[in-house]
Amino acid sequence: YGTWLWALSEHVGHWGAKSLIDEVGESLELACNYLEAVDLDPCYDCWEENGQAVHTSTLACVYGGLSAAAELIGSQAARRKADEVGEYILARMRSGSRFAKSSADGGVDASLLWLAVPFGVVSPADAPMAATAAEIQDGLVLNGGIRRYGADSYYGGGAWPLLTAWLGWYRARAGDLPTAQRCASWVEQCYDDAGHLPEQVGGEHRDPDSYRNWVGRWGRPAVDLAWSHAMYFVLWDELQRLRPMESSGVST
Repeated sequence: YGTWLWALSEHVGHWGAKSLIDEVGESLELACNYLEAVDLDPCYDCWEENGQAVHTSTLACVYGGLSAAAELIGSQAARRKADEVGEYILARMRSGSRFAKSSADGGVDASLLWLAVPFGVVSPADAPMAATAAEIQDGLVLNGGIRRYGADSYYGGGAWPLLTAWLGWYRARAGDLPTAQRCASWVEQCYDDAGHLPEQVGGEHRDPDSYRNWVGRWGRPAVDLAWSHAMYFVLWDELQRLRPMESSGVST
C-alpha cells in the first residue's frame, strides 16, 4: 500500500495529473489510514517470508507511502506518522554501523536499498546507508549479480537482475557511475535470445541440491518477469539522465 501511494504521487508529479487525486480519493485515504494503523506491525516481507518480524524494507515502503499521502491530501497526521516510522528505522532497525534486514535478522538484504531509492528515508550518501550498500555489494555478489540475502536457498539462491539493477540505481544516485554501468551490463547479459529476462540466475551452480528441490516442487525458475525488465529500464533511464547516451555504453 505504501508503494502504491508513492507511485501515485510520482505519477501525479510527473504528469500533472491532479484530477487523479479526486478520482481515487477514497482509495487514497483508505490506504493512508491503513498504514497509519499498522505501520510497525509484523508482516511478511517483500519475499513473502518471515511473517513474524518487522522488516526494514517494508518500513521504507510505509514511510514512502505516508510521506506521499501527506503531500497528496495535505494530511498532517500522515506526515507525523511518516516521521515516526523514519525515526524508528534510524533508531531500531540497525546492526552496528549499518541497517539490518529485520527485527529478527541482523544481516543484510538487498531490499534495504529501498531506504535510499526510491523511498528516501535516508540519502544515498548517509553513512549507515553507504555501509549497508557496501555489504550488499560485497557480501551478496554472485558472478557479478546480487542475491537477495545470505541464507537464501530459493532455487539455489541465485543472483537477481531486479536487485542488480537496483544496486546500479543506488550507485548512480550516489555518483558511482562506473559501478552503475557494470550493473546495467550484467543485467543485459542475462537476456536470452528471445529477449526474456529471468527472475534469477546461477542458483543451479551455487546450491544444486536446493535448486533441484525447488524445480521438483514448482518447475523451472520464472522467466521474463515484468519487474525485472522494469528495474533495468529504471537504471537505463537514470544513466541516460546522468550521462549522454553516446558515452554511457548502455545498449539500446
